[in-house]
Parts: sequence; structure tokens; C-alpha cells
Amino acid sequence: MFNSLKKMVPKNPNGVLYVLLIGRISTPHQNIDNIEASFVPLRKLLDGSYDGEIEIKQLGERGSGMDPRRETIREAEDLIDSGIVDLVIMEDVGRAHRNMQYLTGFVQNAFDHDTRVIATGDGLDTADENWEAILAAAAMRHGLTVPDARRRVKRTADFGFLRGGMVQKVRFGYRKLTKEEADSGRFGPKGLRMAKIPECEPILREMKRRVERGDSYPMIATWLTNEGIAPGPYVKSGRWTGPLVNNLLRFSGLSGTRKHREIVHQRIFKTGKFKRKKNENPEQAYYAELAHMSVDEQQALNQVMDARNPKKNKEASHPRKGIAREDTLWPGGLPP
Repeated sequence: MFNSLKKMVPKNPNGVLYVLLIGRISTPHQNIDNIEASFVPLRKLLDGSYDGEIEIKQLGERGSGMDPRRETIREAEDLIDSGIVDLVIMEDVGRAHRNMQYLTGFVQNAFDHDTRVIATGDGLDTADENWEAILAAAAMRHGLTVPDARRRVKRTADFGFLRGGMVQKVRFGYRKLTKEEADSGRFGPKGLRMAKIPECEPILREMKRRVERGDSYPMIATWLTNEGIAPGPYVKSGRWTGPLVNNLLRFSGLSGTRKHREIVHQRIFKTGKFKRKKNENPEQAYYAELAHMSVDEQQALNQVMDARNPKKNKEASHPRKGIAREDTLWPGGLPP
């Protein structure tokens, strides 16, 4: 498939061939040993294919292929820019990048620095005069894996939600059901993976009453704490706060309406990260069995809460709106 490496002339006058092996896995669910496993056939390809000495540097890590700021890929790019690298070899070009823009740029930059690139799974070898066409096909193939995976995950999640699933965490007043409990139908429609805790309804109604009479959210949080009422197992701090009270009373599930995908994450191609956006049309499903109050009662409560903060829906004008804290120049931008 590939031209013999014996034809290579190392840049280093001492005849040593400097080679980079690039590997990557995406998620914590993948075994980190898969990176080393991907290097084994690459080493076999190198064995006996070059007459002189070969110096190999292995670069691999766990990270998204859409993230162009990964530590090892930046190190690889710096080494290529330095002019010392003779050959980059990887299982497929997706080990370097999945973003077609950065993937193409990576290979083209290597070519500009007289660094040969081989991707065994894609049949790419920049020593081949037709390498640009092969790279274009490989970049498209690997770029399409992201939207394909996203579509499959979304489809599965939406189907699970409509069957009563997709219950990650539950708020105060509810508990997560086991699959056996959900399939029994004793707590609502079969498949519904959450149930309300009836004993919490008087507490929620008292919270509602206190808001309507004018108590502040911190005052209500203090009352709950003094009464020894736990905020639920998923509150990391283990204590009630004003924002926690506010968010809980706005939870549509209190009136029986479950919502799915209320927040969507839109990828930022420049960084590979995501920004959160409110979904104006989330999936919804109503379950009377989950309601601690009627829809009309919660709507009236929301009106009272909205009246407390007339600026709530105004657009923020701060110049750093939408910029993550970790992207600040000081102190968040400093290395640890």
C-alpha cells in the first residue's frame, strides 16, 4: 500500500529517521490501552522498512477529535514546525483531528515542512502524488462520524424520553425508580423512571405560600434548613440556598410536565467546545402522577416570581457575556 521507507532521506545528517506516532481515544468509556494497541501495527510497518536508525516518539491521549487544543496534537504540530520530524504515522487521520478544517491543515502543514504523513486505515501517504484526493475523502469520512453519532444519540435519547426514561437526576420531591419499579406500573405509566414523594407535597405547597406572601428565597432556604429538611441527594453542598429554592419552584415537573432537552449544546468549531443555548421547543410529556400542584397553580406562582425580577428577560449587555470563565486572561487563563 505504501512506498518503501527505504526511499526516505532523513533531514538529520546523522541518518536517524525521526518518526511521530499519533493515537487518540475519545471518551472515558474507552480503554486507554487502545492507544498503545493502535501503535503496534504502526511499529510493525516501520520494522525493517528503513535501513538506518529510527527514533520514535509516541503521542496519544484521551480527548475529542474536535478539540484542536489537545496537548499532544499541539506538541505534534510544534515538532513538525520545528522541522525535525521526517514521518508522521497513525492508524487513521481521525487520530489527529475530526474537524475537517484542522485535519486538512495538519496534513498540509506537515507536507510544507517536508514531513511525510501516513494513515494506514485511510490509505493515505503524502509520498503518493494523489495524496490530496485521498486526504479529501478521508477528511469527509471522519468529519461525518460526528453528525452521524449525534443523530443516533439524539434519536435514542428522544425515544427513551417518550417512554418515560432519560431520568438522570431528580429534584426534591421525587425519586428515581428502578427499571423493575418502572415496569410494574405501580407508580404511573409503565416505563416512567421517576415518581413523586407524596410526603414532600405539603413542604412544596408551603414554599409556594411563602413566596406568594412575599418571603425571599434565602428566607425560605433558611426555614427549610431550620426544619431539618434535606434538599435531596443530588445537591452537592447538602444545603438549601436561595437559587436552589427559585429553580425548584420553577421546575415544570411540579405540575406534572416533564421536559427533555431544555438546553442544547452548540459546538464551537474554533475551540471544539460547546456553548449552551436555551431550547425554545423542548420535548414535553405530561404525567398527572408527578404533579404536586396543578398547572394553573404553578403558572400563578411563576407570575409572582417573574414580578420580583422585571429585568429577568432583558438582554445582558456585558462584553464578556457568553465567554467561559476558563477563557479569561486573568487568572483563569494561567496554567495550573
